[in-house]
Amino acid sequence: MQDLRRKAARLVAAKCSLAARVDNFHESPSGAVGDGMRAEIEQKLDKLQEPPPVKQIKPLAAPIDPARKKRGGRRLVIHLVTIYSTQ
Repeated sequence: MQDLRRKAARLVAAKCSLAARVDNFHESPSGAVGDGMRAEIEQKLDKLQEPPPVKQIKPLAAPIDPARKKRGGRRLVIHLVTIYSTQ
């Protein structure tokens, strides 16, 4: 809640400063620029209030390199001997 208020305050303050510059230089006597800024603020505030989208868990991609053959060694030899000697 506090974070949303802070973001909204920054958004409104930024648009107010831009609207003050437009008003100071008499660039939009009809007020169309101010109406557009207000609509933009309301649209952004609605977007801030939406819940975040659900993140999907993506599986890992298949490895590019083919699996290499495991090298032997003392542990492997002992393991193979125990497996084949019990049968």
